[in-house]
Amino acid sequence: MATQDLARFASGVYKVPLKSVALAVALALAACASYEPIIDIDGVDMSIYRSDLGACQQYADRISPAGGALAGGAIGAGVGAVFGGIVGAFLGDASEGIAFGAAIGGAQGVVEGGAGALERQISVIDNCMRQRGYKVL
Repeated sequence: MATQDLARFASGVYKVPLKSVALAVALALAACASYEPIIDIDGVDMSIYRSDLGACQQYADRISPAGGALAGGAIGAGVGAVFGGIVGAFLGDASEGIAFGAAIGGAQGVVEGGAGALERQISVIDNCMRQRGYKVL
């Protein structure tokens, strides 16, 4: 791929992932706030259940999907920049490769970091509810 082609491709890619990443992070934050595990409700006092669920959700709120996204983005950008620089050097312009790699790696890292934190939040809620005696299905 010629340097000009790489630059044109990179300029289009910079715009799309940032919007997608922002949407993914916003959805992840909203998802955990409303996450409710599926439990066996046989014999469960729902008012106590709601109280227990709220307490477990507060524990899970200590894990930040936004923080996970930020950390993932920084790591992804760093790794992407290294590999992009190597590829760019072979194609004739390491600086364009670094920029392209950092953008792609950063976007992927943000999504993966946010999703990983969200999974940990869900796990905390499920485990907390199990510890309180609920049968989480």
